[in-house]
Amino acid sequence: VDRNTGVEREVSYGKENLNHDGEVCNDPFEYKKVLGQGNPTQYNTKDGIPSRFLDPNHPANNAWMPDSVPAVKAQPWSANYRDGTCGVRQIDEGKDSLDPTIPDIDKPDRGSCSNIADNPPHRTAPDKLIGKDRIVESRRTKFIAISRLTDDYLDTTGQLTSFEGELEDGADLISLVGQAKASSDSMPFGWSMNHHHPQSKPDISSTYMPQVHSPHFQQVEDWDTRFHQYNDHHNDRAWYSHACQLDGQCPVEFKSQITEGHK
Repeated sequence: VDRNTGVEREVSYGKENLNHDGEVCNDPFEYKKVLGQGNPTQYNTKDGIPSRFLDPNHPANNAWMPDSVPAVKAQPWSANYRDGTCGVRQIDEGKDSLDPTIPDIDKPDRGSCSNIADNPPHRTAPDKLIGKDRIVESRRTKFIAISRLTDDYLDTTGQLTSFEGELEDGADLISLVGQAKASSDSMPFGWSMNHHHPQSKPDISSTYMPQVHSPHFQQVEDWDTRFHQYNDHHNDRAWYSHACQLDGQCPVEFKSQITEGHK
């Protein structure tokens, strides 16, 4: 293939078809495009052995990405292909394709850099990550609130008792005080007697009723991002990235990270 014009020419098998340097291509103006490998004079390989190499930059090899689980934010295969425990590798390894010294360059050994088995096969367990709370049941009701007055009846002390419901049969509010006194030997409603003491802390109550939370569940901080392969840019959550080393946003190991927060 001509590097300037992109014109392709087919070179038939045989030494007689090589150039004066004994090469298939006219270096550095052309590069070789191999459609198949093998000796065409042999019966088993006469049509060439198709290469198993998949170009990571080809759109057809990046068309599929997992999307069946909404929590998973996947990146294309080309980004996974370049990723490794030693860092992101460049497809051209940082070399100029016209560099005549390429055959003599010592390539670093990346034999131990692959992370292709970072997620071994495991059973398909349900995602039990606990997300943000949401109301599953609510109701409306009436409340009666009783505040204790100061001794001069000019202000409230902050002590307050509330009852859910309403009085029936035309009963007066004072009937609640009578019931409270009858059921307690001290101050009604469990109020403190020394609220006016200068050394005592004010017993301030509220009519606010907090939501009821289940004690069996605990929200996970990264419930909405844990299954993201990347945040903003591909491979920005890899083991060697700043997000992983500094912030703890590392790659997902689905086998053991799908039940945290579920007690």
